[in-house]
Formats: sequence, C-alpha cells, structure tokens
Amino acid sequence: MSTRQDADRRFVNTLSHANELIVQITLDGSIVWVSSALSELLGWDSSDAVGHPASEFLSRSEGEARAWETEHLAARETLEGRLRLRHHDGSTRDCRATMHPMVGADGTVDTVIVAMRSFTSTTSSAKDELDLYQLLAEKHL
Repeated sequence: MSTRQDADRRFVNTLSHANELIVQITLDGSIVWVSSALSELLGWDSSDAVGHPASEFLSRSEGEARAWETEHLAARETLEGRLRLRHHDGSTRDCRATMHPMVGADGTVDTVIVAMRSFTSTTSSAKDELDLYQLLAEKHL
C-alpha cells in the first residue's frame, strides 16, 4: 500500500469514528460520503444519504436559506453557522456547522466537507406538532 493510500485510509477511518457528523457534499449539493455518526445523531443510515441531495436532510426553511452558500464556498471561504437538520423520526435538531471547501486537482473547489456538532433537539415530531396545533385550535374555537 502506498503512503498516500495509507494516509487516505487513516483519514477516512478517523472521520468515520468522529463524534461529530461529517458529510462530504458536491457543489451541486449531492452527498458523496457521510460518517457513521449520522445514524446515532439523526437516525438515518448512510445508505439513506449517499447520492441524495443534502437539502433532503435540512428543515424546509434551512434548505431555502442555504442556496447563497455555494458562491462563498466556490470562492474557497470557510463558513460557520447553525443548521437545522431533519431527524429520521420527523423532529429536527439544531447544530453548529463548519463548511470547508475542498480543492480538486484542477485547482477549483469540487466538494465541501461539513462538520456538525453540538446537536440539540428543537421540535417534536411532525405528528406531535399537528396534535398541538389541533389542540390550540380547539381551545380557541
């Protein structure tokens, strides 16, 4: 095994076992790779994510608000902020995220590594929200 292959293997092994959720995304938004923390933190299996648009895992408002980031990442700017992600059970989780542009062999940004940490539950499931909405509506009628 070459030194480069060995380094790549160690790098992937380290990311795979990190406590943070690590995702590699193309500039068009497709998930290329995701760490095993996806299952523990958001209840999704990596096969649910790889090949799918990252926007499928953002809350609806987050997906719309994140479109501007592509131009900043393409300009090699690291971005930090808050994301709201969808859990497999329908609830959402807030987290802190750092997005690092990765430069390909041709010198342009081809993927983005997103490291997410400090997850907190933000809402109950969609069914619970509907039940709460119906209860509030009944109280006001």
